[in-house]
Amino acid sequence: MISSQEPSSAFLELKAISKTYHISKSCSVQAVTSVSCKISEGEFVALIGPAGCEKSTLLRIIAGFLKPSEGDVLLEGKTITSLGPQDRSIPMVFQNYALFPHFNVFENIAYGLRARNLSEDIIGHDVAMMCQMLNLVGVENRFPDELSDGQQQRVALARALVLKPKILLFDEPLSNLDARLRIQTRAQIKRIQAT
Repeated sequence: MISSQEPSSAFLELKAISKTYHISKSCSVQAVTSVSCKISEGEFVALIGPAGCEKSTLLRIIAGFLKPSEGDVLLEGKTITSLGPQDRSIPMVFQNYALFPHFNVFENIAYGLRARNLSEDIIGHDVAMMCQMLNLVGVENRFPDELSDGQQQRVALARALVLKPKILLFDEPLSNLDARLRIQTRAQIKRIQAT
């Protein structure tokens, strides 16, 4: 992870993050080795590297899906290393979108809001705003298998954005889209990040 500048007070900081998988008593694999960086609020950062270099592992550690073997994750100066993903407000948009197949579009987007026990009025309002922002109006009652790849990608993005996250992580979310949709969605993400 490379930051273009060295911020004095980091919004997100990784301190010597390492991840080791123990395969057996005599065999272990070092997936991530001592990664440190500081990222400022509003900064757009990309992890670049060949397949298999554990970029996804590092993202999952930041999101809280994996615990590092060593090191600390700090958000606004406070360690969040021991917190689970539900307590971090750092959603992740996955390559395969990870939509719930038995939930329609509305229910998929509303999932995180319901987990926070918000009122149905607030949930309805926030989901409607996301549908409008991401061109999903009219498909709220459809299920994921009734959507195009581009629509599924936008539902996954809406489900993350509706939580008003401090940080949003993407793990190759555009790789399943054709070139035209990839360009449109990249521009849409950049617009959202700028607001």
